[in-house]
Amino acid sequence: MKTNKNSRRFSEQAKEALAQILLFELDNPEFALVTVTGTDVSVDKSYIQAYITTQDGNSEEALEALNRAKGRIRTDLGHRLHWRVTPKIDFFLDPATEAAERLTYALQNVPPTLAKERVAERAEEREKEREQERAEERESELAEEHKQNLSEEQDAKEE
Repeated sequence: MKTNKNSRRFSEQAKEALAQILLFELDNPEFALVTVTGTDVSVDKSYIQAYITTQDGNSEEALEALNRAKGRIRTDLGHRLHWRVTPKIDFFLDPATEAAERLTYALQNVPPTLAKERVAERAEEREKEREQERAEERESELAEEHKQNLSEEQDAKEE
């Protein structure tokens, strides 16, 4: 919907009014966990798109209940806002919260990436190289000791 400074301000007013109506004026238990996350008001204030979420996961049922009570909500909204025209209301599930849930799920179930695998492979290669260097050092030390022992034996024989 086209927005300007005034329509953003009217959207905020409509959001607060809808939240107050759902919280205090309607006695339907299906509205207990409904949150109005945002509204879009047309420039001429004749139409409102209200975006909702629910905490208990019954979004579709809450949406149906809101659509059944749309007339009462519109009447109460007209009394609260005091606009020249009482706007028509359409309720929608907030796509941002669904996208956030999908993103959270995806982040929790990330497969190991290729970069992590390469880091692990490099670490293993370095460890193998270090072990090989240690083994070569031990062999050279043993060979040096063996040479010393042989030279000491020859010195002992010569004496």
